[in-house]
Amino acid sequence: NPTGDRLTSIEVKFHRFILPAVNTFRAISKSASSSRAIPLSKRLEEVRTQPQLPVEWGKNQRGMVAEELLSESQQNEAEETWLEAASAAVKYAEALGELGVHKQIASRLLEPFLEQTMLLTSVDYQNMFNQRIHPDAQPEFRELAILIKEAYDASEPNLIDYGEWTLPYVIEEELYMDVSILKKISVARVAKTSYGNQSNTDLEKDLDLFERLKTADPMHAAPLEPIATPAREDEPILGNYKGWHQFRHIMEAEKSQ
Repeated sequence: NPTGDRLTSIEVKFHRFILPAVNTFRAISKSASSSRAIPLSKRLEEVRTQPQLPVEWGKNQRGMVAEELLSESQQNEAEETWLEAASAAVKYAEALGELGVHKQIASRLLEPFLEQTMLLTSVDYQNMFNQRIHPDAQPEFRELAILIKEAYDASEPNLIDYGEWTLPYVIEEELYMDVSILKKISVARVAKTSYGNQSNTDLEKDLDLFERLKTADPMHAAPLEPIATPAREDEPILGNYKGWHQFRHIMEAEKSQ
């Protein structure tokens, strides 16, 4: 923004089993793929073809940190055991699906072996970097934090002036449209991270999805957070972005009137 507060959105993929740890960082807004939204058949195929494995096989000891790794032969055996567990999870989740159990239940058996997609948006990633780019961090989270920092440091932020907006997932060919339309499109595509087709550029469906998010009771407001406009220095700010107004709070204020 004009006063130098950098708001950054980044799409990440990581081991789903560290999702609770990622969610502890409250300065970061998040929109994530969901086991309640993605079809069970797609989740089963993910685990069959690309089961997520731990980054390293630490040796058990007292405390939260594995200071040593297992021997090579033990690591190979641990990996085989993990993959056997993934195959068993597929078997039982598929059986639940055949019984007619909803994906919001059946997919839970697969979660230790799934990849998580998430859009992160924040003006403050430093606390996460300090905590997780550290030898004591969970290895999978440490690897994620390192990759986020590398991408953050390599990227060049754009200047967003007063009255302009950040628009995640809006592509260059769409910028001819009025910003009031682009904000709605951006919100819809952020929301579609829930079921993994956020890059789909069907304008009519995006606008329809925005209206459904807006008119829901209560309003589904989280996907509106990454869409933001610079705040002037004397303006009060709601939410977790220093120097920025979230579209979420603007819409909530309008809906309450």
